[in-house]
Amino acid sequence: MAKFAHCYIERLLFHTEPMEAVHTLCDMWACREGVSEDREFFGFSEPEFHVHLYLLYQGEVGNGGHFQFFLNPSGRHTAAVSRALAFHHAADVFNRACSVFPSGAVPADDTAREAFIERLPESVIQHWARLDRELCSIDRAYWPQLLSYLRKHDAQILQPERA
Repeated sequence: MAKFAHCYIERLLFHTEPMEAVHTLCDMWACREGVSEDREFFGFSEPEFHVHLYLLYQGEVGNGGHFQFFLNPSGRHTAAVSRALAFHHAADVFNRACSVFPSGAVPADDTAREAFIERLPESVIQHWARLDRELCSIDRAYWPQLLSYLRKHDAQILQPERA
């Protein structure tokens, strides 16, 4: 396992531009041995997990929209993504995207989720496209909040990797 000096991690958390800091920190914990969807929080600490899920959500939506997020295996993690977004107004965008599913509950089963999505009318796809743009427009404001969240949980960030 890679080890990093405590002062390097502190510099990332407290003296680095938010987007660069969050991406670098996430890259570091994503290389952790034993990371797996089968483990609680994928093998991350809870704060690392929340940030990881936001980056997963943001990346999928940025690449192919909410359509891609829900259709891909990432869609099985919507309940966890909802909890991860709870401290920011990105949660509102996410909840509106989920609202097209019965009772707002996205099926965790990939086959059931895919079958439901394939039957959606074009109006829902257009709704998701508007939400894609809305998430993109607020994304830059989210990075300082993500970093602030990690700072508040400094003791839980990269614990196995600290030298």
